[in-house]
Amino acid sequence: MNGIILIDKHENISSNQVTTRLKRANFGIETIGHGGTLDPAATGLLVVLVGRGSKLSQFVVGHDKTYRVTGSLGEMRDTFDGEGKVVATCDKVISRKEIEEVIAQFPQAYDQMPPAYSAIKTKGISAYKQMRSGQVPKLNPRPVDIYEMKLLNFSFPEFELEVHVSSGTYIRSLIVDIAEKLGTLAYVSRLRRLASGHYSIQDAYTLEEIDQWDNKTFWSNTLAMETAVCDYPIAELSKENSKRWVCGQWLKQGCAQVAHKPIEKQLYRIYAEGRFIAMGYFERGMLKPEKVLLRWDEYN
Repeated sequence: MNGIILIDKHENISSNQVTTRLKRANFGIETIGHGGTLDPAATGLLVVLVGRGSKLSQFVVGHDKTYRVTGSLGEMRDTFDGEGKVVATCDKVISRKEIEEVIAQFPQAYDQMPPAYSAIKTKGISAYKQMRSGQVPKLNPRPVDIYEMKLLNFSFPEFELEVHVSSGTYIRSLIVDIAEKLGTLAYVSRLRRLASGHYSIQDAYTLEEIDQWDNKTFWSNTLAMETAVCDYPIAELSKENSKRWVCGQWLKQGCAQVAHKPIEKQLYRIYAEGRFIAMGYFERGMLKPEKVLLRWDEYN
């Protein structure tokens, strides 16, 4: 069985603990993964891919994200969130007008420095592991996009935002960067993911809800795995051509039916007789596989 289940993660549990708990449940899950880590202290949407859906995790990780975040002014924490140690303080009082002005003028695209306590790997080791062992990881700024940022609430020293950002944006760093423009310090005290691409927290289930489900209920509430790639165009193959293709034989471009002239190296959702079987791309007149989701021995 394959698909996607949307989880409303609670605090104090890691993303990997969520997937482990689901795999150990009596749902017959063989393989499992997720489409973007949530810190243990964060809550909200975790896109979990099960069965061969886990092969599509890279596409979900690449989705833009929406968060609701509360920043606390006047303190800097080593982890940029409430879990860390206080490393600096600032007694500057900030007004609502000042925050509104910074938000209005904040760049829509900039190079963001990730937190030292992050899962980014340098020399094959996660940055947070290096920090915990007394080493300082060498991290580089990364380009991020801030599509929208709204101030929801303000009561000094806390301010609450809703932000829509590109994949790879660290909200902890964003709050620190906003504080820097205000001439003060800040850390994230609460963080909740509301959306990942077209997936919404409104369609997610808590682990406590899922604990009450039987096998049939679980699978009836999963989404089709192709929803992870629904923004990609479609290419159709005949059953015979698709069988040869998943066995490793490249096909001439003319073997695939597409709505428009194929674009070189553009990824396509590959279907055979209405069945989603793979992600593939065209190169030099040939259709090549990127991710195959159906084995050759599964053809009738």
